Parts: sequence; C-alpha cells; structure tokens
Amino acid sequence: MSETRLLEIDDETAGLLVKDHGGYRFYSSGPGFDRFDGHVFQHPREATNTLRAHLRRFRTATRRAA
Repeated sequence: MSETRLLEIDDETAGLLVKDHGGYRFYSSGPGFDRFDGHVFQHPREATNTLRAHLRRFRTATRRAA
C-alpha cells in the first residue's frame, strides 16, 4: 500500500503527496498549484514549504494587480 497525504496550505487544498521512488510525488488539486504537478519532493516538509511560499507570492501578485 502506498503512502498518500493530503496537503493543505493555509486552509486551501493543494493536492496529494504520494510516496514514490526517491521522495514524494505531488498531484495538484487546483490551478493555483498546477505548476508543481508531478514534481518529486524529498520530504513532505519540503513540499509544504515550497507550496506555501508559492501561494504567498501568488496572493501578493494578485493583490497588486487588483
């Protein structure tokens, strides 16, 4: 049985992390995280930190554009 984790960033569902050869493969659940779909992270914490930073940059850019 594979190890699967639901990844939520700031109360937003980002996607799934599935234990894969060499790390954890990310499957995006929404367009805000699609650029990372299929990416393999070494550890769930690396995925969380990367996606959180991406979401914060995205939100900042969205606020500036509005």
